[in-house]
Amino acid sequence: MTEKLKEFKDLMVNSLGKYCVNPFCTTCGSLDFKKALDTFSRDEIIEGLKSLPDDYLELRDSDDALLTCFFKASLFGTGIDLIEPLKGTPAGRRLELILKYEKDHKLYLKNIEVKANEERYKRVLVHRERAKKHIWGAVRRKDTKAIEIMLSRGID
Repeated sequence: MTEKLKEFKDLMVNSLGKYCVNPFCTTCGSLDFKKALDTFSRDEIIEGLKSLPDDYLELRDSDDALLTCFFKASLFGTGIDLIEPLKGTPAGRRLELILKYEKDHKLYLKNIEVKANEERYKRVLVHRERAKKHIWGAVRRKDTKAIEIMLSRGID
């Protein structure tokens, strides 16, 4: 085991009680932990992540430390480019779970948006049907489509 790899493992295991490792911390920004990570190159971080044991993932706040490392080592900031180098390792499995959750969550939000748009469209159709019977309501709402429909049917 190289000296840098040993330093990385020590940082990851011992940092959980010493540093704030939350990548989205609004108080300190986990700057101390990120500064400690700056001493390692991208390849050293990837090799260090590969060497982490399964026991590490059970530690409190290990997910936050891993997430910070993923952001640091990722070329695009998404972590997708780290799937292949970390494949088959505990850190790689955790990364895949994080990315799957993120994808599922985006799909869930998209479904909510689609349903909301469908409901909005249904309300517009109901208003148009009402406006077909009441031209003054359509004029008040400035619903030109409903007014156009009424005028084409000969309502004046």
